[in-house]
Amino acid sequence: MSGGQSVRQQARRAAMAAQTKRKKEVEARDRRRRDLAVKVMIGLKERDACELDAARALRRLVEDEKLTMKEAIQWCGGELTVSQGSRLKALATDAASVSASGDDADGDAGVAPARDEDGS
Repeated sequence: MSGGQSVRQQARRAAMAAQTKRKKEVEARDRRRRDLAVKVMIGLKERDACELDAARALRRLVEDEKLTMKEAIQWCGGELTVSQGSRLKALATDAASVSASGDDADGDAGVAPARDEDGS
């Protein structure tokens, strides 16, 4: 009978060791996934902040410097397309309207939105 207990104990130890190994693997995988997800979210937030800065700078080219959208795009040296400029203009307009409504998280309240070359 003691031989049977020994076999059971060995089997139990082997099962526990396998479960412990599996648990450590799952924890390591979850930690990797969490760290990668955090990097994704940081990258997205940094991109959004940079894009908002670009949108505000484009708006200033149009509003403060009195350029048309086409002229502002030309000043960007070919790095900005018309569709990107339009998207940034909309982003700047949205940000300005949020700022004007009192929800200004970036300290840019009251800045007028950009105009396109046709004055809209």
